[in-house]
Parts: sequence; structure tokens; C-alpha cells
Amino acid sequence: MEEYTREQIQRADDTDLYVFLSGRGEQFKRCGKEYRWLRHDSVMINKNEWYRFSQNKGGHAIDFMKEFYGLSFAEAVKELLGEEGVGETNRRTAKEDAGRQRVCPIPLPGLELPERNESCEIARKYLIEQRKLSEHLVDQMIEKGDIYESKAYHNVVFVGRDKEQNPRYAAMRGTDENRYRGEAKGSEKAYGFGHVGTDEKLFVFESPIDLLSYITAVPEEWEKHSYISLGGLSEKAMKRMYTEYPHIHSIYLCLDNDEPG
Repeated sequence: MEEYTREQIQRADDTDLYVFLSGRGEQFKRCGKEYRWLRHDSVMINKNEWYRFSQNKGGHAIDFMKEFYGLSFAEAVKELLGEEGVGETNRRTAKEDAGRQRVCPIPLPGLELPERNESCEIARKYLIEQRKLSEHLVDQMIEKGDIYESKAYHNVVFVGRDKEQNPRYAAMRGTDENRYRGEAKGSEKAYGFGHVGTDEKLFVFESPIDLLSYITAVPEEWEKHSYISLGGLSEKAMKRMYTEYPHIHSIYLCLDNDEPG
């Protein structure tokens, strides 16, 4: 991980967020001397400062990148400056690195993703040790930001995205004995948790864990295939997949062996 000088850190933290984010295509509404961010209308920006009224919290540019983009401190500085640090510190072991939360693009308006925990170790342990999922597969999904751990309840959060990789759906599964199941407010069923491959095959599942269990059992060249979870038995996500991705021609329904399935 790169190291940054005090001067670099200060320059990063002094970044004008309105100018920086506007350059990324973000949209704002002028409110006096401040700007309201249209993706999160409770967030106000004034130069390098921001405040989120819905959660009574705020900060400066580096905190903003950590809060809304899920970046580490060093990643936030690098993103704001667009330049490298002065050296490298000791690298984490693979297991320690797997426990970090990864970048998860900002959700579109309407979807309220649970706040991310700094670590993903509880969720990771639940998926690998209790659900017997492939460690490598789980770490891949955490690396992509498609799986993370919520801060409040330490639930596993499974993120579904659109073609532009914007989060549009999130399923939640409890890691404690209560085994909570739910969906984030504003989730769109058409954008279930899944993976888009390159061949003609689409495998359809009721839940994200069913999907990951299948890949764990049949891992051979899994990334070539496409997979989607329905969040129950809604057909919306399956229909969107074969409509948006014309290379899909074969659909395999891997549903539960019960009456609804």
C-alpha cells in the first residue's frame, strides 16, 4: 500500500468536491453557496466540505471518498490527487486483504444500501465456514464489491448491478442465529445478484447463496457462464438478462425442489 506525504494528504483533503465530482458526471443543484448532490439529496457540498443530513455526519474530501466510494485512506488520496505515493508499506497477507471492504460504486437514487462495515470478516467466515462456499469465490466477490458486510447488523449484503455497474438491488442475509433475510429499501427485482459471462448459458437461482453454492459445486470455467438470482421467484431478473444480453440462448432453471420452485 502506498504512502503519501503530509503535503499530498492536505492537497487531497482540500479538493473542491463540486469540481471533482462534476468532472465525473455527477449532477448537483445550487442552493446558495452550497450544492445538493442529486444522487443523495440529503448530502450538501461546499468546496472541500460535505454534510449528510440524514445521518448527521460530514467531513472533508478524503472522508467523502471513504464514505461514498468505499475506498481506504490511501485509495482516497490517490483518487483525489491522481498521483502515486512516495513508497510502499508492508503488504497485507492474502487473508487479511480479503477481509477488507472493496469499492462499491455509488447506488442510483432510490436504493438505500446498508452502511458498510470496515471489515468483512464476519460475513466472510459465515459464507465459508457455515455455508461451505468456495473461499476463492467468496474473496472474488468481496474484491469486486458484490459482497460486503453491513455495519449495523453484520449481515451479508449481495449487490445486484445494471450494465453500467451501478448498484440497483441488494439482498441481505443474517450471519447470526436469527438468519435474517431481506432486501434493501429501493431494490429493483430486475437487477438481482449475479454474474454475466461470455457464452450462451444462463443459470437461474432463487437466492444468492444458492447461486454461489452451485458455482462452488461446479466450478469448471464458471466465469464463462451467466448466473442470476431472482430474490425469490420473480421472473424480472431472468427476463432482463436474456433481453439485455443477446448472446444468452440457453436457460437452466436451478430452483428449489418444492411446490413453488
